Amino acid sequence: MSDYAVIFYSSGLTTWAFVYLAANFVAIEFHGIGQSTFVATARRTRVLAAKLVIIGTGGLVVGLIASVTTTAATQGMLALQGYELLDLTDPGLIRAVVVLVGASMAVQGLIGAAFAVLTRSAVAAVVTTGLISLVPVSMATFLGEWYSEHIPRWLPGAAVESLAGVAAPESYGYLPLPLAATAVIAWLAILLTAAVLRLPRMDIR
Repeated sequence: MSDYAVIFYSSGLTTWAFVYLAANFVAIEFHGIGQSTFVATARRTRVLAAKLVIIGTGGLVVGLIASVTTTAATQGMLALQGYELLDLTDPGLIRAVVVLVGASMAVQGLIGAAFAVLTRSAVAAVVTTGLISLVPVSMATFLGEWYSEHIPRWLPGAAVESLAGVAAPESYGYLPLPLAATAVIAWLAILLTAAVLRLPRMDIR
């Protein structure tokens, strides 16, 4: 993993907080407020689409702000302690700042939103999203070399790290840029399509 990834470790909590907010933003439609929303808007999918746009855009913007803030704080700490400063003109650092946290928030937030439709629960959506990110990686220790080399790199979190350029090419989590983009698009396409198909058939309570 790139040295720059260390700068953004603390942003993981921010990402998962955003996932919960995104899931709750969607799940609330199934517990009362949806009755008036879906009466006012005949097509439920329009409501969902609008919320997904807000979640995706919000994740990118909030993530970028968090990245810039974290980088500035890191630069300040390095200066105070007399260490070598980050090279703010380094394309690798710029790519990590612009892509990593924002894309993580947007992608994981949209996945959480999809599971909120499928499970009707924000908590269940966050847990499911977390399990997808954590369980396959933790199982790598027990399932051998082939599994470790071929499965974890296709998870949404690992694919985003490859998009941001913080996954080392020799690591099990690395994908070339085109494949990383394909993996992210595939995860979102499958889960959001399932959510859109499920929504019209759901009862609101």
